[in-house]
Amino acid sequence: MHNKILFSKHRKKENASGVKIYRVSTAAEVERAVLKPAGKDAKFSFLKLLKYTGLILTAAGIIYALYAGVNKLQTSPDFEVKEVKISGSRYVSKNEILATAKIELRKNMFTVSLSEATAKLKANSQFKAVSIKRVFPGIVEICITEREPVAYIGENKAYQIDTEGVTFPAIKSFFHGKRLYTFTGASVSVNELGRKTASPVLRQALAMVEKLEQRGTPYLNDVMILDISCLEELALIVPNTKQIYRFGDGNWDEKFDKLICLLKNLNERKKDIVYVDLRFRDEAIVQFGNNKKN
Repeated sequence: MHNKILFSKHRKKENASGVKIYRVSTAAEVERAVLKPAGKDAKFSFLKLLKYTGLILTAAGIIYALYAGVNKLQTSPDFEVKEVKISGSRYVSKNEILATAKIELRKNMFTVSLSEATAKLKANSQFKAVSIKRVFPGIVEICITEREPVAYIGENKAYQIDTEGVTFPAIKSFFHGKRLYTFTGASVSVNELGRKTASPVLRQALAMVEKLEQRGTPYLNDVMILDISCLEELALIVPNTKQIYRFGDGNWDEKFDKLICLLKNLNERKKDIVYVDLRFRDEAIVQFGNNKKN
């Protein structure tokens, strides 16, 4: 086979005499020309295959190690929830907070969903802020910021409102001597809970409460009810004596000064006062128990 002469498929140009010249090669030359490149390509492909196989095996090993590590952490008794600490709760009981968050003792720390527990607590409009964190190896800490109620809304006292105007279901716990007013003549829908009120009457009532707290006069300490059924008829009420101090809308500083001056001057007859109307610019109407007006 090596002695055979093979014609090349590629012919050269004609020479000057017009004779066509063909390049010839022996079979050995053709074999060397074909087998030499093929050997290099096969070797390169094999090395490339080894390289990618190694990368795949390394990645698979890392993934398995991570999976095994996470699985060990999630099943290890060393990371069970042994205690749930609650801070910041003054009015809502700790049992109620635990029942809402649904964080179980002896459950693995890594399987406790902090985001779900936080969302459940934030759904309670009584909470202004909530944060939960893990303290390894076995403690979950819940930090609560409660809304501070300033008044009940409605005679049935089913709802409360804070200084920001956010309404929420009334907290049943004892308020440790906290002074709470009652707003009568207003209603709250369930859709408004957890939101700042858009009611102008409620906003005016909150402003009135702020004025009362700023004054801090003993002459108004018995005022606990605000009738807010109408802005123009807004009134302070003393529940024990049923005395009514009608303020109306606006100019409250001037009206407070006028009322305090009246109560000082009528100190001996204060308990006989039934009604005071302060909505007039230069005068006030005072009605006593004998229906006599001044």
